[in-house]
Amino acid sequence: GQGLINTLCLPPDKFDLEGVRCIVAGWTKNEQNVQILKKATVPFVNHDQCQTLLRKTRLGLYFNLDQSFMCAGGEEGRGACTGSGGSPLMCSIPSWSSQYSQVGIVSWAIGCGMKDVPGVYTSIGKVAEWINSELQNRSLKI
Repeated sequence: GQGLINTLCLPPDKFDLEGVRCIVAGWTKNEQNVQILKKATVPFVNHDQCQTLLRKTRLGLYFNLDQSFMCAGGEEGRGACTGSGGSPLMCSIPSWSSQYSQVGIVSWAIGCGMKDVPGVYTSIGKVAEWINSELQNRSLKI
């Protein structure tokens, strides 16, 4: 619908999200198979803590979370769900701007909104250099 789509900033090269709550939003289908827009506020989870939590799942003790990923969530009933892959993870970066930046892209999760099981996102910060070079190659300005 109208008014539901807008632009987001790309994050700075380095940023700290410790203690920050972010927003994940995306289209999903309800029981009647109708597409609806959903959003949830989720806490940022640092990489080491996320890996520790994910090792307690079926992934096992030897699971290594690649540095290209970041995590958020781990609260009962909140988070990205099946079908929301590719949706944005948006945060207001305290040291940078009051505007929201897209810091992640929904990548995968175990279950949906489970306690102590954060969702996993592709980190925009890890691919920002590539995004900027692609924009330059296409003479696009942001």
